[in-house]
Amino acid sequence: RLLEIGTFLGYMSIRLARSMPQDASLTTIEIDADNYAASRRIRAKALGKRDDSVIALKANASEALKSLKGPFDFVLMDHWKPDYARDLEALRQKGLLADKCMVVADNV
Repeated sequence: RLLEIGTFLGYMSIRLARSMPQDASLTTIEIDADNYAASRRIRAKALGKRDDSVIALKANASEALKSLKGPFDFVLMDHWKPDYARDLEALRQKGLLADKCMVVADNV
């Protein structure tokens, strides 16, 4: 299971979905309504049927983390940089990070 926090236009969602195993799923979170809508269109066109394995949430990441079910094996943090530490700690405290989970933080 993969988690992307900060979808923007979906480039990394597409890359992650294309590289993950067939039985894997990707949850991606985007707060901006325009970016969320654009990313859904772009991802659907790029992934076709594979887009069914992507769960896209239009939400504030810090709020969305409260309702997610884990654990995740991979987390990409690419959202509001000042929230990284708080959101990483929330993932840890809620037990959303699998043993040996890889966490990647972009543009820190």
